Amino acid sequence: MHTNVEMQALLVDTVRRKVSYPLRKKVTLGILGGVAISLGFLAAIRAMHH
Repeated sequence: MHTNVEMQALLVDTVRRKVSYPLRKKVTLGILGGVAISLGFLAAIRAMHH
């Protein structure tokens, strides 16, 4: 487990790295994230239906 200070440092490092991504990569990752959420929602609907 990480302490709160360590977690904050990890978060800041991750954010700095992701901010420097080129626009094309950000858009691609955004689309893929949306697809993943949509597939999860579709699976939940199918599971509730049966």
